[in-house]
Amino acid sequence: MKSKHPSAAGSSFVFNDITRLFRKRFAQRAQSLALTYEQVRILFHLQHFDGIRQAGLADMLQMQAIVLSRALDKLADLKLIQRLPDPTDRRAVRLVLADNAAPVLDQINVAMAETKEEANAGLTKAELDAITNALEKIKRNLAALVNETNKNE
Repeated sequence: MKSKHPSAAGSSFVFNDITRLFRKRFAQRAQSLALTYEQVRILFHLQHFDGIRQAGLADMLQMQAIVLSRALDKLADLKLIQRLPDPTDRRAVRLVLADNAAPVLDQINVAMAETKEEANAGLTKAELDAITNALEKIKRNLAALVNETNKNE
């Protein structure tokens, strides 16, 4: 007998729904920032990888170079990031956070923490740990398969 529940089609739909709803709720909380979700992602990652090459960030975020470049242009116009020449490769650009980014990152981190707290409401630490461990395994499985396929192409 077939289930009529949409999530019975597979966990991938649930993952997609969670991601979409998390992004939407985060956007509601971070509305005052007047930044796109992609710009927030960039700032969030630069917070942890300040000085990364632009190409490396594009790979990390799985963004097309042109899409990333446009988002970086806007962030540079807002004086939230700087593009610096790479001292080891004159063709490469390194991305660093500007001093103006600190208060924006504080707001991003608060909105992220609040959204995460809302999303995790009612779950125990053990449940969250189990979910995280399971998702990390799924991520490793898929990453290995994607990497193997890329090697064979």
